[in-house]
Amino acid sequence: MTSQLSSKSKGKGKASSSRGPLDLSRLFTTKSQQERYETYFFQNKIMKPEYGSFVSFPDDVFTFPTVFEELGLSDLIRYNTIFYPELVKVFYSNMVKKKGKLTSVVKGVPISLTAFDISVIFEIPTGGHKFVGTKAPWEDYNKHAFYYSLSRLSKHQFYNKRKKGFGGDNPERVYWSPSKFSIDDRMLHYFLGHTIMSHMMSRDEYAEGLPYAHLLTKIFRHFNINMENELCFSMEKPSS
Repeated sequence: MTSQLSSKSKGKGKASSSRGPLDLSRLFTTKSQQERYETYFFQNKIMKPEYGSFVSFPDDVFTFPTVFEELGLSDLIRYNTIFYPELVKVFYSNMVKKKGKLTSVVKGVPISLTAFDISVIFEIPTGGHKFVGTKAPWEDYNKHAFYYSLSRLSKHQFYNKRKKGFGGDNPERVYWSPSKFSIDDRMLHYFLGHTIMSHMMSRDEYAEGLPYAHLLTKIFRHFNINMENELCFSMEKPSS
């Protein structure tokens, strides 16, 4: 079960502040925004963010740390920063979902995000090949070679894995399908930005638990939102 941080929780690294009761006027620009926040989001909980560590997984036993490194996702997994519960709630309270875009307003600063924007801000690789129709846009295109490039395996490595899966014998047929890739081979980064945005957009007034608190800190910094003297918490160390 996902752990959650309520507005009454006492976390590590709490920012010092001389503020008294929460001043909504500094967080919102309209009365309707304040009312929506008080009705639906003030008592909502923040999903406690966590970051990963590969220290406990030696390279000679585990392969996934190397895979994540090759996919360019290690920094995202290890991302450790302070987070701001009140600003996270403001972000979700003011969130508006449009086709292919997410918008919000935090402390009067407009935020507009697409899946591509999220990938850029979180430094998730977005490279890949795009096809229109069935003909490749370059000469001497080899669909098998392209398939190997998708799986991040050479032809030799690919057939060795297939052979091992058949008890040491070469399979009679090889089906060229993404479903044949193992979880280590699939290009997770190509759809991760879309997944994060879709998950954010699903957190409306009826949702319980608001995710990505620490990643939102990165978004707030990207849009130059002033976080000075805001209530904040440090992330806990990952369990070993």
